[in-house]
Amino acid sequence: MWPFKTNQEASAIPGVVFADERIAHFKKTADRQKRWWRLFQYTTIIITVLLTVVAGLSVGDEAVINKVPWLIPGMSGIAALCSTLLAASRAQEQYLYHRKIEVKMKAEKILYEQGAGAYSKLSDEGRARRLTERIVEIWTSSFEEWESSIRQSQTDQPIKLDTNAVSSDSSREPSLSPEPL
Repeated sequence: MWPFKTNQEASAIPGVVFADERIAHFKKTADRQKRWWRLFQYTTIIITVLLTVVAGLSVGDEAVINKVPWLIPGMSGIAALCSTLLAASRAQEQYLYHRKIEVKMKAEKILYEQGAGAYSKLSDEGRARRLTERIVEIWTSSFEEWESSIRQSQTDQPIKLDTNAVSSDSSREPSLSPEPL
């Protein structure tokens, strides 16, 4: 049985509003990182392929390279820049990280809405309070993970995201561990 009759009733509860705001924030950030990741990745691939084609066509007196001598160095520079930005921005890792936090928060909200797990024996007010507590715990742990990932990037060691299933058990904290990929 759903605890609310309409979405408006559900969104009027402060814990649900807070959860929705945090979920929206992590979704927006993940989507932005995914766009950067794809832009850098696809631009690098396309320019590298075009560079190979242009270099292959640069044979003979009527070659493109003779008419536009800066073309190959320019394309090489753009490909190198995109490749460097892809690595430096860590857009793929940031995308996965923010998406993981978003999914954890969504899973917690689903447990709340269904009255499952830790929410099963609580009153409506207790459930809303518990939802807020769990969202804050997930949010706080995300800062700790972010800090850990920044430290990890400074040592130039790859990080491995903990992608274990989400649990409503607040004693289990997600972690980043410095293990080879």
